[in-house]
Amino acid sequence: MSRAPDKLTERLKRLASAPTVDAPRPKKFTAQRAVDRTPAFKFGRVSLPTGEEVRCVVKDMSPFGAKIVLEGAFTLPPHATLTIEQMGRGRRVAIEWQEGPEVGLSFDPTPV
Repeated sequence: MSRAPDKLTERLKRLASAPTVDAPRPKKFTAQRAVDRTPAFKFGRVSLPTGEEVRCVVKDMSPFGAKIVLEGAFTLPPHATLTIEQMGRGRRVAIEWQEGPEVGLSFDPTPV
């Protein structure tokens, strides 16, 4: 009977000294972009199809889209035009998502 505790002790030692492997954690859902956006912090305005304009700040952008923060509480339609003051030209955009004043835009490749 003296051998049983020895085997158990040896096995416990092996288990305790074995490297641990973390279980994979579930990933949070995040939108995947082809290109990372870079911080911009530029002033702009969103022109709506009705002719109304909403001022905004462009927080970040890439060649394919941007994240803006609107001045005021507006719900944007599916498509609009974004003009960045420092760049001087407008781009047609599709509204991908909106959470309060924050809006994710994708640029339409068609020129204004």
